[in-house]
Amino acid sequence: VTLPVSDTLVLQGKTRFAIEGYDLLDGASNICGLRTLAAQVTSESGETLLTYRASWDELDFAVNKDMNAHAFYPVWSKERDQVHRLHRLPTNRLGIYTTPPSEGWVELDPGMRAELRVAATDAAGNATSVHVSLVGGLSLSPEGGVCNDLGAQDHGEWKVEPGFAGTQSHGSFEFAWKAGTFFESEIMGVFVRENGRTLEMMPIDVPYRKSIQVQWPVPSSVNVWEGAWSILPGDTLPSDRWLAVQRKESGEVARAVVASWLDSAWEVDLPRGGQWTLERDTVAPRVLPYHSGTPLMVSGDAVWYVEDALSGIADVQMTIQGRWARVVWDPKRNMVTYAAADAIHPRGLPCPVSLQVTDEVGNIHTWRRTLTWP
Repeated sequence: VTLPVSDTLVLQGKTRFAIEGYDLLDGASNICGLRTLAAQVTSESGETLLTYRASWDELDFAVNKDMNAHAFYPVWSKERDQVHRLHRLPTNRLGIYTTPPSEGWVELDPGMRAELRVAATDAAGNATSVHVSLVGGLSLSPEGGVCNDLGAQDHGEWKVEPGFAGTQSHGSFEFAWKAGTFFESEIMGVFVRENGRTLEMMPIDVPYRKSIQVQWPVPSSVNVWEGAWSILPGDTLPSDRWLAVQRKESGEVARAVVASWLDSAWEVDLPRGGQWTLERDTVAPRVLPYHSGTPLMVSGDAVWYVEDALSGIADVQMTIQGRWARVVWDPKRNMVTYAAADAIHPRGLPCPVSLQVTDEVGNIHTWRRTLTWP
């Protein structure tokens, strides 16, 4: 719930709190972090219902994944806004807290009043605080399951404790997780669509410290496969170049994980919950010279655009006259650069150049031309 500070927040059942907090430097638009953050919920009778304190004097990057458990993950994972949980999850290893671990739940009886006080400081010692009035309301009815919305063929769920490893079977699917995969007790659920190619794994809006290992059985090729136009019903499915893929609402790939082939199933490590679909990548990466006809720049550097729309780039190798040449790959700009200063090339003489780009599932695009450096 997002509300103006002047409003009263009605708690309809058990509630946790998170708050967006950041610092702006004078005359600058860049966002900085907080130095300290403290919160307390006090009932109208004076009873302390919640207390929380954190300080960012230093941060241990050896446990940086636990920042996902500090942040309010549904917002952090999608928008990267700095929204802080006002409680420390039991297995969070960050050393920034001066209060003990807590589940963070606050529940008020109908009509009962309380106040949430939050105080924060920046690195220079500037302080700010907010007060929010709370009142208990009637509990909300639990929402129904999502199975019907997913068009799932079957589903299952089980409880997972953060301190224990475990395995679970669901139909022909096998799931395995290590101790410490989750930060608190969770209900893990799976929903399988009728085609056997799409899996919904719960929970969704929580951080995973470790991946869930899934053994994914081979779906029947008798079914019509969405997007698998190269496979006809009844054909034997190929076992190579498959990935588990999550896509954005726009259809763009959000993340893709290579699936390894076992004797009768694929094995894939899923780093988070949500909908995953098996897709086969048969398209080699794109390789385009910086200029339409040549990669050569005025400086003598050679530059190419390289990209792979599904599995991603795994390796880039270049040779000049059969001799290995160093290239710098910038994945954010999808650019590969050979620096003329490396002087592997001859000057003024035509020489064969080969740039080989391999994607994560083994598709290869080899660009070959004869280039003449000035």
